[in-house]
Amino acid sequence: MRIGSGPVPNSGEGGNATEAAGAKALALRKAAQDFEAIFIKQLLSGARNGIPGESLFGPDVASDIMWNMQDQSLAQSIARSRGIGLARVIEQQLGDSLKNRATAAPEDGAAEGTDS
Repeated sequence: MRIGSGPVPNSGEGGNATEAAGAKALALRKAAQDFEAIFIKQLLSGARNGIPGESLFGPDVASDIMWNMQDQSLAQSIARSRGIGLARVIEQQLGDSLKNRATAAPEDGAAEGTDS
């Protein structure tokens, strides 16, 4: 699962800050969805492990791999659609944190520059 959203195009105009904020928002959304997918996969895997029973001839590595891949695919599909709401909460809270950090950064930088 890749978190990066690729390079941000440079327009050469004053929109660089807006483009950078948009790229950060997209990266945050992707990371939140990826985290939600991992969480959902753990839920699915845990539920599946709670079901007793094995194949007729004992544990089967191929079946384990197949179920693992199915859980991962289903978890990613759920997270990319509406999900369970975890990605939205993460995105909202971290997005607010990024906005607060972005507005506080110029003040902190100006204060540090005057202390020298």
